Parts: sequence; C-alpha cells; structure tokens
Amino acid sequence: GQVSFRVTRPQFNMLINDPEVERLLDDLDIAMADRSELFDVLDADGDGNLEVGEVTKGLLKLRGSAEKSDVVACLLAIHNLQSMFVGFQEELQEIMEAVDARMSHEK
Repeated sequence: GQVSFRVTRPQFNMLINDPEVERLLDDLDIAMADRSELFDVLDADGDGNLEVGEVTKGLLKLRGSAEKSDVVACLLAIHNLQSMFVGFQEELQEIMEAVDARMSHEK
C-alpha cells in the first residue's frame, strides 16, 4: 500500500528551503510570492499537518488548468517530494533516537 506520512509546519518549512525542493516547486510552476504561506494553502483540513492527498490536490490547483502531461509530471514530482519527506522523517527519527540514547547513557 501507499506509505502514509504527515508533515508538520516546522518540517515543511525546513523542506521548502531545501534547494532541491525549491527546484521542484519551480519546475511545477508553483509561483507564490511567499512560499512559507504554501503550508496554509495546502493544509486543506486545517489540522496543522500535510498529507499526500492535500499536497497533491493543492499543488494541482495552484498550477491552474492542466494538460494530462502536466498532471503526470506533477504526480511524478509529488512522488519525488514524498520520498524526500520519508527520508527526512527517517533522518529525524535517527537523530531523536541518538539523542535519547545519549541522554539515558548520561543518567
């Protein structure tokens, strides 16, 4: 099945400042003057987290009218973003585990 992931605002803000993510947003023609507002635009249900569906639907809407090839390109780019989010979450988990291990070792 599809991996479900949730991204919080702080995680999202770190990700959208990544040069690779900025390039992806440029490639998708996501023209927002302030990309920090993108989280609020994409957070359709307002729960403070982004899920795959919200990102997909939101980015497609931001692009305006789309040809079929645009939709395919957008979905491929979103799949790439999803992989980056998962990698980011795994890195974060490793860091948290290392911090926990160091803290319990110091007690």
